[in-house]
Amino acid sequence: LAGIWAAPALGQQQAGTKPPVVNHDLTGRTACLMCHKAGAMEAVPDAPANHEGRPNEACLWCHAKDAPIQTAAPKAISHSVEGRTACLMCHRPGAM
Repeated sequence: LAGIWAAPALGQQQAGTKPPVVNHDLTGRTACLMCHKAGAMEAVPDAPANHEGRPNEACLWCHAKDAPIQTAAPKAISHSVEGRTACLMCHRPGAM
C-alpha cells in the first residue's frame, strides 16, 4: 500500500531533493491536515495539492526522518522512461 502513495510522490520530487521531514513532536497529533490543510494555519506549511485524498497515516511514509525516501537512495529504473509518463499504469497492484 505504501508504494501506491509513494510512487507518485517520488516521481514528483525534483532530482536530488527529498520531502521535508516533520520537525515537531507528534505525541497526540495524528490528524496532520488539522494544521497542514491549505489555509488552516498561516504559520504552518500547507500540504501540496497533489497530496489531496491521502490518509493521515500516509504522511509519515515520506515525511518521517527514518522513512525509506529519507534514508536510502532511489533504485535505478531498469527500463527506458521515454514516452512513459504514467508509472502507475504498470506499477500498481494487479496491473501486470
